[in-house]
Amino acid sequence: MMRVKLWGGGPTLALADYWQQSALLPDDPPGTQAFGYLFSDDATGTVTTRPYPAKYAMPLNKDQMIDGILEADAVVAGQAGLIEVDVERTSSGVPFVYSLMKIKQESGGVQYNLTLHLHAEHVQQVQGFFIEGHTTGMRDAAVYEIARQNDWLQQPTADDPMGGWARDPYTGLKTGFVMNMSELPDFDDQFPAHPLSMAREVVTAVRES
Repeated sequence: MMRVKLWGGGPTLALADYWQQSALLPDDPPGTQAFGYLFSDDATGTVTTRPYPAKYAMPLNKDQMIDGILEADAVVAGQAGLIEVDVERTSSGVPFVYSLMKIKQESGGVQYNLTLHLHAEHVQQVQGFFIEGHTTGMRDAAVYEIARQNDWLQQPTADDPMGGWARDPYTGLKTGFVMNMSELPDFDDQFPAHPLSMAREVVTAVRES
């Protein structure tokens, strides 16, 4: 078990052994900690945590968060999609807000980004970038086949070009680079090493801290 104390007197994250402390970059601000993983297929995850300026912090307001993200240039342009937004409390009582996004990669794969702000006596940011390895799209393909066999899909239409496979989790919009069925948390246990499952693992560690 690897433990990361977010700040003196603050919550401690308990993470599995495949997480390792990482070296800091020269331009990392004081108080930064870094940790991550590298799997055999070159799938990587890099997480940093550091104090964050309160005036730039994400609000503890889910609706406000969703509205702001959906208006972001990358989302409007179809280069990024919203997976999850929530406002919660850690087990020790610290309120936090987070967003999970997916970003199109030039290589054709998908990167998942986690941004999480804990609102304590100061704001502490936890930020992670999670990238697929050599074999991209396996989770998508496997869940798509499950959906097809179980008749969860419909005939594509102009408003729903993917036939029920993809939709924004908050607006219901079915066009653009939106969340698909394979990205639901229901499938994380079947694909524990997938970047999205790993991102949610960090959220769970914060929640339980």
